[in-house]
Amino acid sequence: MKDALNNGLIKAMREHLPEDTNLANYIMDVISIGKEAVYRRLRGEVPFTFL
Repeated sequence: MKDALNNGLIKAMREHLPEDTNLANYIMDVISIGKEAVYRRLRGEVPFTFL
């Protein structure tokens, strides 16, 4: 269930951002987390959490 939600979130972000936008850089700017933390989430190693 968690994997499906995270995959859906990543897919939605990719679909709604312009193609020339780097998704990792965009996420780093929006939620203020480091590059490695973003890539762990994009690879599915760590889920996105919302508090």
